Amino acid sequence: HHSTVPDGGPAKARVLCLHGWRTNPSVMQFQAQDLSRRLSEVCSMHFMAARVEQSEACDPMIGANFPAPYYEHWGLHTDDEEAMNEDICATVRYTADFVARNGPFHAIVGFSQGAGLASLLVALQQRLRLLQSMAPKLVRMSSAE
Repeated sequence: HHSTVPDGGPAKARVLCLHGWRTNPSVMQFQAQDLSRRLSEVCSMHFMAARVEQSEACDPMIGANFPAPYYEHWGLHTDDEEAMNEDICATVRYTADFVARNGPFHAIVGFSQGAGLASLLVALQQRLRLLQSMAPKLVRMSSAE
């Protein structure tokens, strides 16, 4: 069964977009604007705010150009491996819940810390089943070039 839009054509692939450390969905929308425009006929981009809210941006330029709040997917636990593992597990649960409420999604794009989370989610795909497959036509188009 393939998803279709009301005119009978194939549905657009839904892409989950994960922003970087201490930024927010607005920053990721700005960073991905060219990609979004180029893929607008075959994909729709959906931006998730990370789990942990922070008042400080990742750097002053982001802070000057994009209003707070900022978010991180997990904190920086330099010496506490157990806290880091708990934080990452909480982020995976948070993201799985977001996908359950806002999905389905067919692909993931991440920047910086969001790319690390995207890689982790893809590695856990067998267990979590966060991504749904698309019609072969869309899969072929996305892997072209």
